[in-house]
Amino acid sequence: MISALAWVPQGAAKPVQDEQSPIEAELATLQEGAQVQPDEADGLESEGSDSDLEMDEAAQVAQARAMAAAVKAKPAANKDADADLADPLAELHMEDYDTDEEGEEMKTETASRLFGSGNPGLSYYQSNQQDPNISKHGGEDDSEADDFEVHASDFVILAARNEDDVSHIEVWIYEEAGSSEDSNIYVHHDIMLPAFPLSLAWMDCRPAGDAQSGNLAAVGTMSPGIEIWDLDDVGAVEPVAMLGGELPEDALTKEEKKKQKKKQQKKKKKKKALKPDSHADAVLALSWNRDYRNVLASGSADTTVKVWDLATEQCSATLDYHQDKVQAVAWNPAQASVLLSGGFDKAVCLADARTPNSEPLKWDLSADSEALTWAPHEPTTFLVRLALYNLTECITNAPRYDIHIWCFTC
Repeated sequence: MISALAWVPQGAAKPVQDEQSPIEAELATLQEGAQVQPDEADGLESEGSDSDLEMDEAAQVAQARAMAAAVKAKPAANKDADADLADPLAELHMEDYDTDEEGEEMKTETASRLFGSGNPGLSYYQSNQQDPNISKHGGEDDSEADDFEVHASDFVILAARNEDDVSHIEVWIYEEAGSSEDSNIYVHHDIMLPAFPLSLAWMDCRPAGDAQSGNLAAVGTMSPGIEIWDLDDVGAVEPVAMLGGELPEDALTKEEKKKQKKKQQKKKKKKKALKPDSHADAVLALSWNRDYRNVLASGSADTTVKVWDLATEQCSATLDYHQDKVQAVAWNPAQASVLLSGGFDKAVCLADARTPNSEPLKWDLSADSEALTWAPHEPTTFLVRLALYNLTECITNAPRYDIHIWCFTC
């Protein structure tokens, strides 16, 4: 099941992806685990000595005498066997089997034929890379490296996928058909996710105030946090940042831990403490602001829309004008501060993020809004996809999706 899609601009991905190397601390831990501790070694020796003591002393003496007798008997048996084989071997002259009249000349000729002589045409090279007569050194390894390289002309697609209860982000590469090659599409690499993905947004702004542009993806899942993943890191096992979400246990004070334990005792369902200004439910929608690169908008099942500052990894504004789950958000391509949102309250709202407390423009719909987007060439026009049900389709519970076009004047 593919739950979300997003485009990556051409040239944004690194040509050669990074492969995550083990952290020095992890290597040190592995080395310590591989080494046998002195206490453990002493324990093993003591266990062995205890088992030996348990054996009967008489049995040990008998076993030692039997082994000594067997060792003494072996040389005599070997001498008799050698004497029996000496005469037949002498008749065969096996020591002169590899020599003839030419002697060393034959050995030299054989070595020259196998390993080459002074003639460059008969020289032997350990690999094709060292042979000057071979101009093309390409092979399977080179073709695989070329397939793994992301070219500037490639189209990159992000797909949030769940299969067999395993969630991950797939990075797809689409190569257009050329004069001599057909079009091709394949999965370049994927990143495992800890929860079911619901929304996806590409961005080039690194969190924590890093001015260098990157190739990242914001992922909204069933959990209240927003994960930021580095797409150029093929071996990534954890996000580079987390916006909102659950508060780590080590960050809680003693009083907060006591309060949390009391709440857990009162309620059957255990809920962990959340970071300040975090969403309280699943993140259903994401939208990155291309003009203000450090700004990210999110819509959640907790009926709120939040604006995040990636430089500080904090929420800068919370919009709570929806009455139900927020399914879609989108920044205006012409007015960077204008934000459009749609939800399951059968309404589309237009707000200015600079004045979050002001009353937004609102359009009532005939059904829940499943998705929305701005018209690329008309910044005052947006499209909304609605999920409609009629009387005949209500029996089978099959929705009919309609697209409505709205236009407004600022």
